[in-house]
Amino acid sequence: MIKTISLRGTDPRRNLASEESCLEQARRDGVPVFLLWRNENAVILGRNQNAFAECDMEAVRRNHTLIVRRMSGGGAVYHDLGNLNFSFILPAAQFDPSACQGTILEGLRALGIPAKSGGRNDLYLAGKKISGMASWRKEDTVLYHGTLMHSVGTAVMQEVLSAPGSKFVRRGVASRRSPVVNLQELVPDLTMEALKSSLLAAVIRRWGPAIEGPGEEPPLDPLLLEKYSSVAWNLNRLARETRSMSYAFSWGELQIHFVLRDRRVERTELFSDSLYPDLVDQFNDCLAQHTRPAVAGDPALEGIRREIEAALADSQQKLKDEGYEI
Repeated sequence: MIKTISLRGTDPRRNLASEESCLEQARRDGVPVFLLWRNENAVILGRNQNAFAECDMEAVRRNHTLIVRRMSGGGAVYHDLGNLNFSFILPAAQFDPSACQGTILEGLRALGIPAKSGGRNDLYLAGKKISGMASWRKEDTVLYHGTLMHSVGTAVMQEVLSAPGSKFVRRGVASRRSPVVNLQELVPDLTMEALKSSLLAAVIRRWGPAIEGPGEEPPLDPLLLEKYSSVAWNLNRLARETRSMSYAFSWGELQIHFVLRDRRVERTELFSDSLYPDLVDQFNDCLAQHTRPAVAGDPALEGIRREIEAALADSQQKLKDEGYEI
């Protein structure tokens, strides 16, 4: 049994609030949910990202693009009405990312589109990225959401996601975003409605009958709408007057930002496109409280924790060598 919902509105602030409202409802009643939704043009940031390092703010203003921060980790993505977003909301005991990806692939293949999984949480067609996914867990419920590029305005996407000077270099090689392609470029007669119908059919085949057909949207929590509409949530973590150092790891990019005053470090904050946002948040909490993060129970997370600590130590030593007090 699964509840399927197609959100009617296209305001990204309202849709992200609706998505979290659906998660809260699923936490209460334990019923899985599948959402389909589209946004007007917006940059959707990962939870631990810095918009000034991801976006060209002049292009954002010129193209009337909103910047909204989501709850999951991962990288910044561009949304417009040519992008179809999907969300699986499941009890943690039922969550399997390969099953979620497999459902989307099944829906695409039913349309004759031979997409494949690849990367950290991505789908590819003809060697180019068509979808990226990320997750967020709240207690016993998991949100796993992603994008499908049907007919996205890639010219605007490239403008707004090209922050001047934001590329970081490691061993002389600049980081680059994955090359992308719209489904409609490869399947010209594919309509958005056909894509939505095929995904819904695949969800019902794999996850059981839909409850009452396409479900009604849950009541929208006004506090969630306020959060996703606020500068405090979307932009407050962004310090423009900082020294920044970037480190590349297999699990993502780590940016360490220092706010400096009178030759001393006033504040340190981490930003990342990591798919482990809770770990980054834990480090930021500990930096604010001058404590050390607890040892992670998961060996993979423990390895990431050690790499973050090493990067912090390295960046702090560089500032000390320049005469700053930590």
